[in-house]
Amino acid sequence: MIRIALTLSLLLVSAPASAITFSTGIRTASYFYLTEGASLRHQAELGDPEAQYILAWRYYQPGVKHGIPHNLKKAAQWYDRAARNDHTRAQYNLGVLYLKGLGVNPSPVSAYAWLDLAARKGHPSATSAAGQLRASLNSEQLAAARALEAELVH
Repeated sequence: MIRIALTLSLLLVSAPASAITFSTGIRTASYFYLTEGASLRHQAELGDPEAQYILAWRYYQPGVKHGIPHNLKKAAQWYDRAARNDHTRAQYNLGVLYLKGLGVNPSPVSAYAWLDLAARKGHPSATSAAGQLRASLNSEQLAAARALEAELVH
């Protein structure tokens, strides 16, 4: 039994994830994290907005989550892709990143455009944040944000 477990664990570490299939559906934790992260990235690259959002969230988290290291720039890139695919929570999070300058250059115009898009879909935190940010924008910034928002919607 120990020999089988050792052989299986060596196989899981050395073989590519796509080469391993289990008819029983049993996976070890390390195998699950290796393939789940790769599968998530694959789904995200195929354009799945929820996968893009989850991948962005994992890049945003400190440390390493499910084999994905903390990287604010990549988090912003994946939030952007999900947001452009009409993912409301990604639109809100991307707006916050632009507001705080995390992984992107700070831009109140971009922040407002993304936050307002999420607010229009009923995201409660986005509604509050967009309202507060709008009060701090001058008329030129607000016009630029509205133009960007119109561009993002179409």
